[in-house]
Amino acid sequence: DSLYYNDQDSTAIKYFNEALDLFLIINDSSKIDYCNYRLGQCHWFIDNYKIAIDYFKKTLSSKDKKDDRFMEYYYYVSDSYYFLGEIDSSIYYLEKAYISSIDLNELDWLDIIISDFVSIYTYDIVDLEKAIFYLKEGTDIFAGTEPYIAASNFHVIGSLYYDQNKYF
Repeated sequence: DSLYYNDQDSTAIKYFNEALDLFLIINDSSKIDYCNYRLGQCHWFIDNYKIAIDYFKKTLSSKDKKDDRFMEYYYYVSDSYYFLGEIDSSIYYLEKAYISSIDLNELDWLDIIISDFVSIYTYDIVDLEKAIFYLKEGTDIFAGTEPYIAASNFHVIGSLYYDQNKYF
């Protein structure tokens, strides 16, 4: 796994492809999914977003469903679409990641996902009410366990209302 973190993307891709070919022969669905996921990540890291989406979607269509990982797959598909400028598709998969992160109580991922929604709704599609909606939802979720994140969300909400009154 560490090969793709060391700027050896083509080497990592080569070995993951070789592994995938063999896992396909022996029909090991969980390892096939894992290879597709890692190949998606490799291509994501080197900005080959269309190829990354293909690999992540193969993992999402797996017969060997592992709902605890689907949140990550949805997130990376969303992120890839975002970098391709396909904002509607990005939002669609980000919403799936959001719901999954809540269901799994994955608070670290939830914070990242909410930040992505806020970014999309303040810079790409200006819909401050949607940005505020996600921030308020996050604040409610984080209030009891992560007071710093809740406070930061309140700060961003205040800033959005201030900027809305000042500039819009």
